[in-house]
Amino acid sequence: MNIFKSLITLVVLALCSLSLQAQENKHKSHGGHEAKSHHGHKAKGHHGHAAKSQDGRMPVTTSSPKALELYYQGLAMMDQSRPVAARPFFDQALELDPQFAMALHRKRGTAGTFVEGREIQAQLLEQLKTATLSEGETIFFGAMAKARGGDMPGYLADLEKLVHMYPKDHRLLMQYAGYFYNRDKPKALKLFAKVAEMEPEFPPVYNVLGYCYKDTGDKTKAEEAFRKSIKLDPNSPNGYDSLAELLLSMGRYQESIAQYDKALEVEPLFPSAQIGVASNLCLLGDYHAARERLNKLFDIAPHDGIRSGIHWALSVTYADQGDFKGALTELDKNFQISKKNNDVTAMRVDLFNQATVLLAAGRPDDAAKACKEAIELVRGDEKAPARNKAFSEALYTWWEGRIAAEQNNLHKAADKLTAFFEAVEALNAPNFKKSGYDLRGTIQLKSEQYAEALESFKQGNEHDPIVMYYTGLAYQGLGQHKQANKMFDYVINANSPLSYSFSFARRLAAKSKKGHHGS
Repeated sequence: MNIFKSLITLVVLALCSLSLQAQENKHKSHGGHEAKSHHGHKAKGHHGHAAKSQDGRMPVTTSSPKALELYYQGLAMMDQSRPVAARPFFDQALELDPQFAMALHRKRGTAGTFVEGREIQAQLLEQLKTATLSEGETIFFGAMAKARGGDMPGYLADLEKLVHMYPKDHRLLMQYAGYFYNRDKPKALKLFAKVAEMEPEFPPVYNVLGYCYKDTGDKTKAEEAFRKSIKLDPNSPNGYDSLAELLLSMGRYQESIAQYDKALEVEPLFPSAQIGVASNLCLLGDYHAARERLNKLFDIAPHDGIRSGIHWALSVTYADQGDFKGALTELDKNFQISKKNNDVTAMRVDLFNQATVLLAAGRPDDAAKACKEAIELVRGDEKAPARNKAFSEALYTWWEGRIAAEQNNLHKAADKLTAFFEAVEALNAPNFKKSGYDLRGTIQLKSEQYAEALESFKQGNEHDPIVMYYTGLAYQGLGQHKQANKMFDYVINANSPLSYSFSFARRLAAKSKKGHHGS
């Protein structure tokens, strides 16, 4: 899923803390006794009665029937991955009922920048101290608090409780299934299929099923699922966009562009589709046309979050072409936007992205300076939650190790790797360990411990293009050139959407493959 859709997908799938995948993009992360409402009466459910499930779904508490209607209209826009279109509905709902906690929660998913998202989150946390909530909502917001604090077992337990309390609530089941999306794909598939049985005319579930099938290699079923989503809601840009991404991965570039253009006909302000077109054009070698398409977005971009994403995408087009100066120029434009907004989180991401490009350009000392500037900004941010700062410190430690490895200072790299694993353990973030295994494999590769490197890469982000490229190098080091070339071919022909990892890996793989055609 691409840079602009990933946040919305997370909202649909997990509705939890925002990702810390700062190396690649800017994709940005609520229990107790019965509370008194703003109006002094008990919680109201869907129909204005005492909060109680009337149809097997979790009641949503508001004092205004009209606000509830607007809330669901906003949700319909979010189902189509259209946060800009959804925002007015949530704003109007909150004007009618300022204590409408669930509307404020959803509004946070429409935030255009890290700063705005943090402000809405702070407002929500303050509101929850006195808000009137149904039993289900109390558990729901408690689950969100656990997720933010890193208590994923507690988060999962609360979700399971909600799914049993409200067995006909397809949105809760979607969220529950989303927990397993990157942890247990077969289980996620079964749960999403259950959502489809429960609500056979709910387009988002077919969209997510399509990605599940795509991730497991069944592109035929993926295409069927995406086309089902389009058939159910032809006025949603999301289905066309997802189908286009699948066609891109299959090398069907012109068909992919046509589907992206259909998404843009429905919603001109759908950045992921324009980025998808640019991805196709880059793979076709037409970088000028790719940038022309991306630049069109500047005229209609409603906020700096989208403008920032455009500069990021433009940067990748230059990186893909091997123009590191152009890539860094666009990232500096990004940084200036973030600095203007005093958005420390965004500035941190910009700087780590700069480090990615600088390292690929063979400038590890400058990459280290960018990382140092990033962590100093975070350390000086008095508003940042302690856990977010701890994640940033862990990420900085990882970068120190990665840069040391690039400089062949393998002793320092190993020390930083140990410190990174300790930090991840303290944060109770097991999925973050994969990046550690990637680094361990890189250190072993540079130490000519090729068999050990292969084992480490299998434990890491093994589908990341750069990791796949390094895996090919490990096979090459073992003299297994046929297997190495198989990995290189896979990376070269992966047909991925825009990303630094893919852009750098496919060029490196093409170079490494030359002259190694033995068995």
